[in-house]
Amino acid sequence: MIFVSIAYYYAPSVQNYTPNIKVPSWIIKASTQIVDKIIPELMPQSRDEINNIDQIISLIGFTENQADSETLEQAIELVLNKKINDFLTASQYVKYIPIALAVSLFFSLNILNLFLSWLIILISCIIVWILRKLKIVSLQKQSAEQEVLEF
Repeated sequence: MIFVSIAYYYAPSVQNYTPNIKVPSWIIKASTQIVDKIIPELMPQSRDEINNIDQIISLIGFTENQADSETLEQAIELVLNKKINDFLTASQYVKYIPIALAVSLFFSLNILNLFLSWLIILISCIIVWILRKLKIVSLQKQSAEQEVLEF
């Protein structure tokens, strides 16, 4: 596992990694459904009085203009993804992403090892049992000379 993680760390695709993280649209849809229920209680205006998506964005606290977005979901998705990409391109910690990916791969493989080791033991026992039934291998008892220290 450690060799796989080290090889992953030194892979050119990881070393030249440029983060391009996007929030999945299903997360934004789920969060906007919750926001749609909360907005009338938190804002002085009701949702029906707000005509333009830019008014909603300014009331939420976003300052960027999203003229090409038609719904609140699209506007939030564009603004959120832009903020994430701006942070990742300006961050000084981007150079630590390859080592973090390699360490996370190591620990995720290590967690799999808990389950896979029992699977390997089971498969080995089945193979030995089949070989014994086919009489390809057999168990033999041998006596061994021992030295015992007695007091």
